[in-house]
Amino acid sequence: MSRRLKIVAGFVAVLAMMSASGLAFASSKGAASGPAVAPETATAALGLFQSPISSPAVTEGQAKLKGLVSDSDGIPLGQADYSQAHPVAITGSSATAWIVPDGEKVCTILVQSSSWGAGCATVAQVESGEALMVVAKRGGQQAIVVDVTPNGAAGPAVIGASGAQTTLAATSNVSAAVLPESDQIQTPAGVVSLAP
Repeated sequence: MSRRLKIVAGFVAVLAMMSASGLAFASSKGAASGPAVAPETATAALGLFQSPISSPAVTEGQAKLKGLVSDSDGIPLGQADYSQAHPVAITGSSATAWIVPDGEKVCTILVQSSSWGAGCATVAQVESGEALMVVAKRGGQQAIVVDVTPNGAAGPAVIGASGAQTTLAATSNVSAAVLPESDQIQTPAGVVSLAP
């Protein structure tokens, strides 16, 4: 896996290439400000985790996810609770995004076949609109976008190549879509290009 850092509108985005699958992911990290406050756990802060899902398919998927991620070196997850992991289907993609609470963070794990990429954000970053993952699809002119949103918030604004704006629909704290790489995402920290 190769890594490079890229400065995007005032925050650092980590872009990593997953050589086995051609996946790349970006996760933003904003700067904390203000007085120190005890961080809230992801399970308490996000409505997504207040609605447990229990079906044999989801339970099996959670176990497979834990096995896949636990067998890897350099994982960003420390206190991940896979029993609370929620799958998110991405229309137009064979990949599945899993939203996983990890203590005071929420992690997005994108799985395609047996390869995966992950990015984590603190609850404060989610609440400020900075929990965006962008994954470039190999061989195409498209990118997968997964955004974890605060309770009741809309998804991020998408700026098309023509300049027209739309909003990604958010369901249960998550919006996910396959978008053209010519699009951009408007975040509170600035505009994020989808092109690698």
